[in-house]
Amino acid sequence: MKIAITNLNSRTTVDHLKRLLFPFGNVRSVTIEGRDPAGRSSCTGIVRIDYRAGLMAIERLNNLLFMNFYLEVYELTD
Repeated sequence: MKIAITNLNSRTTVDHLKRLLFPFGNVRSVTIEGRDPAGRSSCTGIVRIDYRAGLMAIERLNNLLFMNFYLEVYELTD
């Protein structure tokens, strides 16, 4: 499953997202869309995760306050 996590704090790193998603199950990959020259994120993370783990992550993380921002988490279709 591929999910998007939007409204990230601009200081969020791949490691932050990996730690956030670890409790849900097997995370295959985590990327943060386009970083600016200063290294800040575009505020969108893309995650590949096992299907069941993804469903749980979407349910539990959507609207979660994370690094002072409320996350928006949803499934992406290819």
